Amino acid sequence: MTFRSLIGSTSQVKSPITPLKNLQPINTLTVSAPTAVVTIYGSTGNDNLLGGFFADIIYGGDGNDLLSGGTTYSMASYSSGQYINDLSGDTLYGEAGNDLLLGGLGRDSLYGGVGDDILDGYGFKPQLSQVAVGETFPFEIDGNFLDGGEGNDLLIGSMGNDTLTGGTCNDVLNGGGGRDLITGGLGADQFVINVESYRDSSIFPNLYAKILDFSLEDTLRVDSPVILQVASADSANINQVNLYTTSASGSLDLIAMVQSSAFASVGDLASAVMNDLLGL
Repeated sequence: MTFRSLIGSTSQVKSPITPLKNLQPINTLTVSAPTAVVTIYGSTGNDNLLGGFFADIIYGGDGNDLLSGGTTYSMASYSSGQYINDLSGDTLYGEAGNDLLLGGLGRDSLYGGVGDDILDGYGFKPQLSQVAVGETFPFEIDGNFLDGGEGNDLLIGSMGNDTLTGGTCNDVLNGGGGRDLITGGLGADQFVINVESYRDSSIFPNLYAKILDFSLEDTLRVDSPVILQVASADSANINQVNLYTTSASGSLDLIAMVQSSAFASVGDLASAVMNDLLGL
């Protein structure tokens, strides 16, 4: 098992079951041709830590780090919307600092820690030109677990069934598609609903986002017109409204459920959601 750093030319060979700690500050540490699961520990500086194609565990440490379970990338390639073709389930810990954590196509767990982080469940956003008509996506249906921790974080889910938890500050949460459970936590959070991502199809039926803790300080952002309906409470002191779009056949297609215990009545919750939809 070989590890490379861009600072110097030192290589290290370790047992597949031995965790590696880069004790000196480095720019990049890459696992090449791994034969088993690896554990990587970052330094106190700004690190780029890249795992392999197995289920890696990566700790960023202090500093503004860029962590990926697999596949070499750059900030430019992230912005252009490329895939990370890592099918394994990785676990990434950003820890202190403002970090970018990128999962792959597998079932990943991403923990931002302290700092203003970006957690992207399937690595890079797919471009429509990369998707053929009728293509079966290799995304993990069980989805990812994203926990922003402290700081103002951006959490982006996959097309699987994700669980997103914002944490203690002002977060932006986008489930991405699938059947997602989304909790903003403390702070004034923004919940982003992309209608097309939750539209049902023969390949992906019954898609919707379930927002569990909408409050008066939070904002709901929806990119297309939707139909708002008041739903009965799931349990005591929990109010709920549902958002629907219209399917090709003209029937209603559920795209989101918004729950809250912060409003006196379901009518108050519906008014708050409607104000957000109208941009008031």
